[in-house]
Amino acid sequence: VYLYPLSNYQQGSKAPLLEKDSSVKERMIRMAELYKQFGMRRVVEGLLLAHDHCHPHVLLLQIGNTYFKLPGGRLRVGEHETDGLRRKLNNKLGTPVAESSVNWQIGELISTWWRPNFETIQYPYIPPHVGKPKECRKIFLTQLPPTGTLGVPKNLKLLAVPLFELYDNAHRYGPVIASLPQLLARIKFVYCDQNAQPLRNPHIVAYQLTNIDVHRNLEERKQGKDTKIENGDTKLQPTPLQPPFGNHINNMNNDNHLNHNGMDMNQHQIAAASTRMEVDQAASTMAISQLSSAPMSIPPSNPNMLMQMAQQQQQHQQQHPNSGNPAAAHSVGGVNPLLGYRPTPGLFGNVYNAQNMFQRQLQLQQLYAAQAQAQAQA
Repeated sequence: VYLYPLSNYQQGSKAPLLEKDSSVKERMIRMAELYKQFGMRRVVEGLLLAHDHCHPHVLLLQIGNTYFKLPGGRLRVGEHETDGLRRKLNNKLGTPVAESSVNWQIGELISTWWRPNFETIQYPYIPPHVGKPKECRKIFLTQLPPTGTLGVPKNLKLLAVPLFELYDNAHRYGPVIASLPQLLARIKFVYCDQNAQPLRNPHIVAYQLTNIDVHRNLEERKQGKDTKIENGDTKLQPTPLQPPFGNHINNMNNDNHLNHNGMDMNQHQIAAASTRMEVDQAASTMAISQLSSAPMSIPPSNPNMLMQMAQQQQQHQQQHPNSGNPAAAHSVGGVNPLLGYRPTPGLFGNVYNAQNMFQRQLQLQQLYAAQAQAQAQA
């Protein structure tokens, strides 16, 4: 919704519009009589907005000192809501001169209120026990032109009330008007200058940014960036991640400066991780080989089985170096089927290495205990 400065609009006066009822009680009586003739009363009102210092202001009509209302009124029988609202706006704020009349652009429906009985209380829903509501009140968002002249009756006052004044101020403006700031929270306002050009203030652009804009910018960034292969100029198009891990992984990748495939191509981290893996494997292999070559008398029971298991594990690791380290198997080329992305070797490789070292240390302790038991028996 485009909002233009309040200074772009001029205010004129015209003949007064006298109220049909002098009190609320008389109004309820007349509403009951009309209900018997025409059925439910239909009321439409226009929500007119302008801005002052880049803050939205709502145009209200003040009657007396304590009553405020939106411009609008009751529809005729069979009259369309849009046509009836234009007629009421011309009646309340229109000018007698056709050249300076405002072309009202009726927008979307903002809220609907219901009057269950001939009382002042209205609800934004139909109570379950009410089968025939007495009045339906609809508020439509109406776009003002960049400039114009508003004709105000002499017995009324046209006020521009800021949203912060309406918020949580039902005791002064009533629950319907006080709920407008919450209803307008989902609307994106474009603040314009006196020449109807959008303002370029970066602070205004910052808080105008919505979730849709953020999503659109992220999608453009994903499509614009490609992953380059190390030894060539071939470009690999990014593949979208599947939910439920896609959104979380993308956020983590953006924070950790990863690419859109979830791969971290930092050569320093890969080299450091591979070096740590080689050192751990060399140390464990050396310890097992020293134990296997050390002279010791082991009884032909559990110690022999432990030695055979250690030798079999050493041979299996030499034939399949990546079988005991899932992170190394999926470090660069593979994709983890559980997470749906390629983990970083420097982060996940140390965890699996630590687990393998713990198992090897446990086996070494068992071998030491078996050797000590055999020497004691000897």
